[in-house]
Amino acid sequence: MTMEYRVGHYFKHVTMIDVLFKNADHHLRRVASLGGLISKDANSMQSRMV
Repeated sequence: MTMEYRVGHYFKHVTMIDVLFKNADHHLRRVASLGGLISKDANSMQSRMV
């Protein structure tokens, strides 16, 4: 991709963001490996409130 086109500039930025912060798949796997967004403790606390 050459820098003659504007899309080349955006492509370069998006590629660097992906390299620096990883992509969505990486973060979804990380959240899943940590037990998800809602922990078991939060579920038991919510059932006590109702």
